[in-house]
Amino acid sequence: MKKSMLDEKGVDFLAMRMVVVLIAAALLISASAVYAEGYLDNMSRDRARQAAGQIAALARAEYVMGCPGAGSRVTLSVTVPGCVRSIVFGRSPEDVPGNRDGRAYYIDFQNGMEETKISDVPFAYGDLVSGGIRDSCVVFYPGDHSLQLELVAINGTYAIAIYGGAEC
Repeated sequence: MKKSMLDEKGVDFLAMRMVVVLIAAALLISASAVYAEGYLDNMSRDRARQAAGQIAALARAEYVMGCPGAGSRVTLSVTVPGCVRSIVFGRSPEDVPGNRDGRAYYIDFQNGMEETKISDVPFAYGDLVSGGIRDSCVVFYPGDHSLQLELVAINGTYAIAIYGGAEC
């Protein structure tokens, strides 16, 4: 039997083949979109961890190397990404008002996840306007911040005052 180039036995199923290919392509595209979203979200959380770690590392260096007094402030610029509700220094999320752990800091992410870390140094709030220092925690919200860190004596001990954040 001679095969003809006009054999049309499989033509009836071409539309079904096309539907299967389109469904498979749609599944691959949606899976890659979900992966890309998760990857970008994870990168943003890493930037938040990096910003908090940068502040804590510089505070540790100032605590070890600095000496209390005027003129010993170091300046730092950080960017808190939008995936963060707040970064709080000088308190942990479990602390109750009036009883805080000055060495703790945590990142509160928009998705409800919190990461708490303990630093080697206690933190205090420094007011840029008045220059005053209070034994309180410091909070940063998403955006760019220009900070100043200073080793200060407060309540009979040394702490790092962070100027440029909001008092909490």
